[in-house]
Amino acid sequence: MEAEGYFEGEYMKDKGWHHVYPVYLDSSKARSEGRRVARGLAVDKPRVEEILQAAKELGLEAKVELDVKYPRSWWADKGRVLVKKTMPKTRLLNMLASKLKELRSRSR
Repeated sequence: MEAEGYFEGEYMKDKGWHHVYPVYLDSSKARSEGRRVARGLAVDKPRVEEILQAAKELGLEAKVELDVKYPRSWWADKGRVLVKKTMPKTRLLNMLASKLKELRSRSR
């Protein structure tokens, strides 16, 4: 898929990007399974498309890689979002989680 913000088979090895896997923001996962935000901020089963939308709405430069998987659960869903480094990763993840919650509440 070569839509805007999507990359397939292309790995960005430069150090100017944060890698955001959906599991980082997934309320159904434990910290030991890879969740990186508080359960109260996390959302149920976030998709890379939602994370990309949240990043774009926050005014961040973001792209999707569809052909990669989270190393700790390589058998599960694939994809990750690359977000240009403009802040610490923890702050970025908290902002994305909050925005995802907002987006989901708007769509209901």
